[in-house]
Parts: sequence; C-alpha cells; structure tokens
Amino acid sequence: MASVNHAIVLHQRDFETKPQHFDGSVQNLPYCVVMLRDFLFAELSSRVQKSLNSTNSQHFSLAQSFLSVSAVRKRFEASPGPFSSLLPRYFANGQVPALEEVFKSQSATAIEDDIKPPTMQLKHEVTTGGVVPAPEANTTPTGLKKTVSTQQIPLSSISGPTYVTGQLLVQQAAYKLSDKIFSLSPETFDLDNAVKEWSHADEKNIHGETTTVVPLQTRAGAGTFALGYIFSKDFDLSKRHIPQTLLAPSLSLRHLRSALDQLSLLYGVASPFVAHIAATDYSAHDGLVVDYESALQTAEDLGLGLVSSASAYEIQHMSLLATALASLLPTLHVYDGLRTARETLRVVDALGETSIADLYKKVAQAAGALNKRLDTAGKVVELLRSFNSELGTAYAPFEYHGHEAPELVLVVFGSAEAQLAKQVVNTLAAEGKKVGAINVRIYRPFIEEAFLEALPESVRQIAVLGQVRDGVAVDDASVQSALYSDVLTAISFADRPHEPVVVDVKYAASTVHTPSSVASIIHQLTAKDSQNEIRLALQALEQARQYTFWDVDNSSAVAAPKSLGKLLAREAPNNVYVHETYDNLVQGGAVRTDIRSSEKVIEAPFAIEEADVVFVAEEKLLKDVDVVKGSKAGSKLILRLPNFKKEDLEKRIPAAARKQIQEKGLELFVLDSSFSPALEKDAELLAQLAFLHVARPEMTLPELAKFGEVAQGEVTLSEFADTLPQALKAVEVLAAWAEVAEAPAVPLKAFTPTSFLAFEKDEQEPALKLDSWQEAAKGLVFKEAYGTQIDLPLGHSTPTTTQKQVVDFINFYGLNADDLVQVPSREDPAVAETRTVYQSLVQNLDILGKPPKRFFESLAEFATDEAEKKKLEFLGGKDGADEFKRLSEVETVNYVDVLEMFRSAHPTFPDLVRIVAPLKRREYSIASAQAVTPTSVALMIVVVDWVDTKGRTRYGQATRYLSGLKPGTAVTVSVKPSVMKLPTADTAPLIMAGLGTGLAPFRAFVQYRAMQKAQGKDIGAILLYLGSRHQREEYLYGEEWEAYMDAGVITLLGAAFSRDQPQKIYIQDRMRQTIADIVQAYIKDEGSFYLCGPTWPVPDVTAVLEEAIAVEAREGAKKVDPRKEIERLKEDGRYVLEVY
Repeated sequence: MASVNHAIVLHQRDFETKPQHFDGSVQNLPYCVVMLRDFLFAELSSRVQKSLNSTNSQHFSLAQSFLSVSAVRKRFEASPGPFSSLLPRYFANGQVPALEEVFKSQSATAIEDDIKPPTMQLKHEVTTGGVVPAPEANTTPTGLKKTVSTQQIPLSSISGPTYVTGQLLVQQAAYKLSDKIFSLSPETFDLDNAVKEWSHADEKNIHGETTTVVPLQTRAGAGTFALGYIFSKDFDLSKRHIPQTLLAPSLSLRHLRSALDQLSLLYGVASPFVAHIAATDYSAHDGLVVDYESALQTAEDLGLGLVSSASAYEIQHMSLLATALASLLPTLHVYDGLRTARETLRVVDALGETSIADLYKKVAQAAGALNKRLDTAGKVVELLRSFNSELGTAYAPFEYHGHEAPELVLVVFGSAEAQLAKQVVNTLAAEGKKVGAINVRIYRPFIEEAFLEALPESVRQIAVLGQVRDGVAVDDASVQSALYSDVLTAISFADRPHEPVVVDVKYAASTVHTPSSVASIIHQLTAKDSQNEIRLALQALEQARQYTFWDVDNSSAVAAPKSLGKLLAREAPNNVYVHETYDNLVQGGAVRTDIRSSEKVIEAPFAIEEADVVFVAEEKLLKDVDVVKGSKAGSKLILRLPNFKKEDLEKRIPAAARKQIQEKGLELFVLDSSFSPALEKDAELLAQLAFLHVARPEMTLPELAKFGEVAQGEVTLSEFADTLPQALKAVEVLAAWAEVAEAPAVPLKAFTPTSFLAFEKDEQEPALKLDSWQEAAKGLVFKEAYGTQIDLPLGHSTPTTTQKQVVDFINFYGLNADDLVQVPSREDPAVAETRTVYQSLVQNLDILGKPPKRFFESLAEFATDEAEKKKLEFLGGKDGADEFKRLSEVETVNYVDVLEMFRSAHPTFPDLVRIVAPLKRREYSIASAQAVTPTSVALMIVVVDWVDTKGRTRYGQATRYLSGLKPGTAVTVSVKPSVMKLPTADTAPLIMAGLGTGLAPFRAFVQYRAMQKAQGKDIGAILLYLGSRHQREEYLYGEEWEAYMDAGVITLLGAAFSRDQPQKIYIQDRMRQTIADIVQAYIKDEGSFYLCGPTWPVPDVTAVLEEAIAVEAREGAKKVDPRKEIERLKEDGRYVLEVY
C-alpha cells in the first residue's frame, strides 16, 4: 500500500493541549482511524449503533458503514476539519485500500468492541434512579457476573412523589437545560448513565433539541475539548445563551484546572457554563472519600461561583440555581457524591419537565433584567431572590439554625455535614444549649454582608468545620481550611460590638461525620475539660425502622435487600431509604446495604448505627468485619449458616461476636437452606422471606403476595413459606458467651467503601502458548489497523541480558528461538505482547535474575522426580528459609541455575513465562547538565561483578551490557522525570549527599552552577558530601570535585571513605563535623537538601539535619519541633530524597 504524503494536524480546540502530527503513512493509519472515529462519534453514533446491532457484519462491512464516504463527506462539506485531506486517499470508493481481504477473513467480534462508544461495565444490577427492581423469582445470576438492568427511566416519569437518587435529579436538570453535556465519569462512578440513555432515546430538552452527551477521559487537558467547542469559530451563535454542562467527580478537577482558568478569563464571550461536581475522590488508604476541599480551593483560585446541596431533597433545586447563576459567572454545583446523591429515597416534590422549563425561563429572564451596576455578589443575591419567588422557597446564601441567642455557632459548608449540624444543634437547642449552625449554601462569591446578617449578635465563638485533604493537614498548624479564611476575614472587618473568637475545626476528607461526632465537637468547644465522645441520636430516627444487610458481592442473594426496599416502599404512607456500600478488599468483595423505613421524612447521611435487624448472609464476614457493632440493644440478628449443627455454633461464630451478641441482648436466628435443594436454588427469595418473618412477623402471606415482588407466583411463595420454619430457627444465646476470655475488642478490618460496584471476578486470563509467525501475522495486520498496540520492533529495545547466556539456555532447554510467545508487556504487565522466544528472554523475562521463594514453590508443581519435588517444596516453604538464603545470597543462583539443578522440573515455555519474574527496567540518573552539554548525556555507571562459591564470575546484566558496547552503538532509552530539581533562586544554597553512583545528579547540578558562575551570575553556596568505601577505587569524579573547589564553585567538600582507616567514617559523620556550615546554608540562608543513593543512611542523615535545626533554634531562642520542621521542608521542596 503506497504511503500518503499528507501531514495532519489535530488542532488544540479539537483535541488536546498540544498539536499532534501524523505523516499519513501506513504505520500511522491505525491511530488516524481511531482519532477520526472519536471526532465524528457524535454525528455518526446512530449509524454505528445500527451497524453494531447486525450480527452478521464482517469487519470490513462494519468499518465501511462506520467510515462511509457519504457520512464523512457530509460532515466535512458542512465544516472542513483536520482529516479533509486524508479522506480521498484512505477512503476512496468507501473502503480502506489493501485491508479488504484481511477484514473479510475475520469475524466481527473484536472490532465491535473497538468501535463501540465507551460504556460503563456494570457488574451488578443497576438503575439510574428509584428503588432497584427485584429480579424475577427463581432466577440466579450466571457465574459471578451481576445482572445489568437495562431499564430506561423516561424523563417524563420524574415528577411529583417519586423514588429517585439525588444523582438522577442532577442528570435530569443537566439534560433538560443544556446544549451539550461533557462527562468525566470514571468507569464505575455512573455519573452520566441516565443522560446517555435519554440522548440515545432522542429525548428533548427545554430548547426542543436532543442534548448531546460527550464523554471525556479523566486526564490532563481533559477540558480542552469543551473549550474548543465553546470558542470554536463554527459555533452556532444562536445557541450562545444555552448552558454547557459538565458532569464530573471532584477528583477530576485537578485535570480541569487549566481549562476552567481559561474559561473564567474569557467568560464574557462564552456560553453559560455549569459543572455539577460529585464530591468524591479515591484514597489508597481510605478508599472512596467525600472531597469538597478541592472544589472550594478551585473556585477560590479561579474566581468561579460555587453552590452546594446539603441533601437529596434540595439537589434538584440547587442544580437549577447553579445553572441560572452560570449566566453571571462559571459555576460549580457541589454535592456529596459518596452517599447523599446515591441513596434511593422518596422525593415528594420533584419538578417535572414542564415545571423545570417554566422555572428556568422565568429566572433567566430575571437574570437578563438585573441592574448592570450591581457587582457579581449583588446580582447573585437578586437572582436568588427571584428564584425563591418563583419556586416558593426560602434559600439564602447563609442559613442559620439553632438557638435564638447562641454563644457558639458552627459554620459548615453546605454539604451533608451541614444537614447533620442543623439537626444536631436543633436537638441541643431544644435542651436549652445555646448553640447554632450556619449552612454555607453559596460559597462563591462569599457575600460577607449576607454572612454577617445571618450571624446572631449574641455569638461569642465561631467554630468553622472545614475540610482539608488528609490527617497530615489536620495536624499541621500552618494549614487552614478554605472556609476558615473567609469567615475570619468577614469577622475581622465587621463592625460588631463583640468580636467573636474564630476557631478552625479541621477534619480530613476521609472523616465520616455522624450526629455523635458533631455533638462531640460542640461539647469539646463548650466544655474543654472533657474529651469524651458524646452519644446523640437524631429524633427523626426514633420512629424509623432500620435494617442492615451484609453479604459478599457474588452471592446469589445479594439483590435481596434492594427487592425488599421496593416492597417496603409500596407501603403507604412510608419513606424508604436504600444505600449500598462496596468494599472490594474484604473477602474479595463485600457489600453492606442499609435500609431505613419511616412514616416521616428523615435526613440521615450516615451509616446505620442502631439497626433493628442485622442480616449476615455470609458467615466469613463475621471473622473480618464487626457486623454486630451496628445493631441496637435488644434487636435481632439473622445469620445464614449452611449445614448448621447446634453443637458447632460456637465454632462458627467468633468469640468477639458471641460476646457482643450476649452483652447487647440480641435475639439470634440461624438460616439454613442446605436441607432443601429447592431453597438453595432461590437463595434470594429465602433471604427475603426469612428477613420479613423476623422483622415484620405481622405480615401475612396474602399481604406478601399482594406486593408481587417477593415471587412471581403465590404457589412458589406458599411453598417457601411452608418450608421456612425448618430453615429459620431461633437459637438460644448463652450467658457464658459474655465471659469469653481475650475476645478482641476491635474488628480485624474496617469496612471501607472502595467502589460503587461489585468487583467482577469472572475474567479469565487467556492461556499462553507458543505459535508460529504465520498465526501472529493474521492478528498483527488486523489489530494494528485498529489501534491495538502490538509492539514487534526487532532490535529496538535495550537488550539487558547477555545474548550468549540466552542462546546457551535455549539450547539447554530445547527451545526454538524463533517460535512466538505472548508475554506481559514491559510498559503495562496487564497487556500481552508478542515476542520470539529469543526476544522474550533478552527483553522481557529476568531469566538471569535472582529467583524468589515463590519460584521454587511454583516449580515444584512441574517436578516429576519425587526427591526433587520435595526439595523444591522445602526451599519454597518456611522450613527451608536458611537453605534458600544460602542459595540466594552466598551461591547467588539465578533462574537458569535452578532449572539446571532440578532437571525433572521442566515447565513448558508459556508456563515459564508465568512463573519467571519480568525483567525490570534499569534506571540511571543523568550525570550532566543539558545546558552545558546539549548534544550528549553522561551516565555514572559502575560495572557490577563478583565470583560465586563455585569460582564462576558473575555480572550485573545491565552494567555488563553497557560496558561492552562499542563507541557509536545505538541504544534505545527513555527519560523519566526526576524529583531532583534545582531551586528557583540561583543564590539558594545546595546541600547534597551522595553515596556511590548517587553522585550522578549532583554532578549535573554542579556543572550548571559552574556555567552560571562563568556567566557572571551570583550562585549560592554548595556543600557536597560523598561516601564510598575506598578513595583509591571509588572516588568517582574526584578530580572534577577538587577542580570545582579550587574554582570557588563548591564551597565545602566532605568525603567519607569508610574503609580507609581503622575507625569507619560515614557520610553523616562528615556532616556532623561541619554542622555549623549546614546551619548557615540550610537554615539561615534557606537552602535545599538533596540525598541520592541507597536508603540505609536516610535516618542518620535526617538526624543530623534535625540537630542543625535544633542548634539554630537555640541560637535564636525559638521553640521548634525539628521533626515537624523537616516535614515542612519536604512540602516546600527543600528536603528531597531519591533513594533505591
């Protein structure tokens, strides 16, 4: 196929922040096709979907349908784009030249996955709102994959009293009011499921058009596509008044910052822009957390508006208000994305399509009639007044609740915490306590006059409940919450007879507030002599029924709680709240479902603390999680224990759980379905009936059948009801259970939300096998044509294993060097790439590396000789630790040695790929400054060699390879950014400590400072400390350092050669000898410290720096904590480690 001589530039406004060039050659065809696909997706989605629905489509006809000349030509005639010049060459006559036969010879399965627009991979039954429908009776999920609900919720169904989630109401408002919705929803967050369904169904917005949903990737520059659309010269100006909307979690804000900054600067010529931000982030330690701090900080830094929702009941109103405010300034609407927006509940006054259209049009007219002389804050107040007038509400920028004359007032950002604070202070105020709370509904602009007006005159203390990123920020006195700064400023400049004290009560994003925790904060502020936690229950929950279900996420009965939620919701009058929490790190995936049922509306954005019934469907959870803790005293506990025997009860219930059961006076029930195959087949139905029998014993069989949710037919229901007494039995709780000795007081694991969906476990790894080049060629042509990375560049990766040893191993093992095998990619181990056997041993597998214990254990499975099998098992087990250590550290055996030692253990090569560790990349610090030597790069490498116990000379793989290269040999390398960076100020001193080859980056630093000095610039002092064993053998770049000393570039050179004298001297000793110089350069002159090398000297070197900090503090009569000061220096980039 001839190469096409055209260059393609994808402009910034169309795609990403930097132009990308494609030369049109065959090698670049795949990526061009993929980018063209993405560029035209919105216009051709219906055509693609029709094509994908065809079961008989071949690859070629499918590609032809998707990239048909008629569709492409129609698009580009209207608005020529970057691919215009490419089309005539690549798609002449409506087909891709030279690939037709390849496509015709393949099936359509793989390409369908590649061309389909990105979709959510839902692993369990999911709907975008309402109580999740019960699955059909007598059905069991296939395998471990959850049932996916394809039920679409029409826009017209959301109106008046209805069961929805707050997230669905956000999507409804966004869809009805927007021209385009840009969505940054991670795969499991499902922030855009409903809007995608409505757009696909051609539902109309209030402007009479179908709202387009544009999925974006969560990455740097993600918002550029939206900017390109809004400011495009081809933008339809008749739509300039229609809002553009973003749906995203707060974790995406860091990637959107630059785009939001540009939008804010150019907002006078932009469409109204509103972002609905689900305050959700992921922490490696705490799992999913509610993150408001990043949204508050972004709004403050970029001058954006910010409106908050405290509960799902007001989330629809706030979505509409934020969209209306977008006519004045770009606005963020922030809400709790972890619990509040995902709890299914009954909203009695949900606005329908007509109401939304009428309200928005009237408020938009009011916005257009605002006094032009008003500042932004004044316009916001007037627009809010118009909004309240039309809706009949009383929303305010700041809303006070509590005692009429409070002395203490909590100021809380208008999130779920504000709803909690409101209920807590109202409860305490009813008891006579002079406390109150202010809900900050509109954070930006921060309207100081409105805040002071909402603040009672009697207040003497203001406690700002402000979120910060983590526990380190909570403990750091120099870190303030964003809200605290605004409140403090407003109070400081207020003309009040008594200026209240303002306190910053910081909490980490991982903190989960409850009524008791908020009450404890108030108690500690008002009674400082007490640190005890106060127990407080909301009055609204006293009449509510609360139920908690625990199960593993692949259980056949996991959907039972949702079905029960729907059943209970049909009781009138009743309000039912259903919320699921997934922890994929407990038992391979566990789920907790909370159900609250009440005749009155309740707002409780926290997990159930006192359940009336706790149902544990998987007994393994008893050993991992404290499932009994959340039960109310005197309540009921149901345990599902298959094959239950009364004499085994104490063995199956952990001692800690038995102790709590007895102390709380719980009624214990055991559910055992194992005696009946019929019951086992429908565990979900059995779980529902057992729960209802215990929780609602007054409910009769006809009443159950009336709901029509527990089973499809009354006959089945009757059969189960008849056998239930045999499966569900009350069990006596023995008094001796409370006397269990040494019962652990805390659970083994905390149940932490880590996902919004169950973890899918049924993905099977494809079996690896050796193959011929002909088979690989078939897949290669097809996969490269559609952008899948199959990396087969011969000789283009840096070989890091001695080729002769590889050839010897191939001959010994009886392999064909040219056979093909799939091995884990070096860039991404989750992706397989094809290599020849020879290539894989040179470039992918660490066959000459040191094997871990698990290799011996895995190899034992392949041993045919019984003696060798036992020896391998011994080396892989605990008993063989000493022998394994001798082989590894004394004899320094590698994988090849072990395979030669145990010749009966002969795995196939694909099995060898599975059990041999991948070859790790070797990283070397660059030892030269680019500004000094722009055409060359210096690396500091010491060749590693040693003699083993058998007299064999062994070598380090990478260093030997590099040392054997001839001058002029081409080597493929990649550059990884380093943490080692010079300070911004040239006069800032450098204190550098390097061991062995750890001196490499410091040579670059010194070279650069020497160049600056030669140019006549002032440079800071340089203190260089280096360490090695012998000066004669390891004084690396010694002559250079001394020359820099003579030239006045290096101020102090502290060399520590540990073995050149009887008493060992280390680098920390040289630093301690010159501590006065460190105090001057590091503390007084505000220099930066760098350490590069092995990890072992870090504590000793850090101790010297702490001594220097303490010395300077004593000299200045200051009180300084050296450890905290080191932490501060780390954050400021003045304490930098690069260790290995």
